[in-house]
Amino acid sequence: MFVITVLVAVVDMVLVVVGKAAPDDPLVEQAEELLEITRVKGRSQGLSVGWHRVLQRTAVILAAVESAYAQPTVAHEVEFLWFQDCPNQEAARALLHEVIDDVAPGTTVSDIDATDPEVAKSLRFPGSPTIRVDGIDVDPAFIDPGDYTPRCRLFRTESGIVRVPERRWIEDVLREPGPESNSG
Repeated sequence: MFVITVLVAVVDMVLVVVGKAAPDDPLVEQAEELLEITRVKGRSQGLSVGWHRVLQRTAVILAAVESAYAQPTVAHEVEFLWFQDCPNQEAARALLHEVIDDVAPGTTVSDIDATDPEVAKSLRFPGSPTIRVDGIDVDPAFIDPGDYTPRCRLFRTESGIVRVPERRWIEDVLREPGPESNSG
């Protein structure tokens, strides 16, 4: 039973290596060789002295892949500003969370209701929905209107006027280094 447990552990570690590394990475070749060694040893008559070496080598390869493919930590302050009567807020909120899940998992969003005119004015709220990353609007062509009355907002894009920011705008700003980023 112990041999089967060790075999499963090694196979799981190798699959993680292969899944994280680029296909042409030499670490993938090493991991696949290690998997073959594991299969051969698994067919032999039980746990031999070489098993601890197989496990150690797997751990070293896995650590190398983790290090080589780790994403730098990018700390962004994301704000989602909206007002209650805006029908576009839900679609924009869903888009924002989808992009964060894809590009910057773990990033938190301050969800701010700017329905109250005093709150809207204090936040310089240009309309709903507004997405700011590190205090800057995601719309690359944004110009502060100077009027902060709670209202719906429209965005000019290459394909015309739309009701939510383009996905690409959010992706682009989230991929930029944040003010407190750690590039590894």
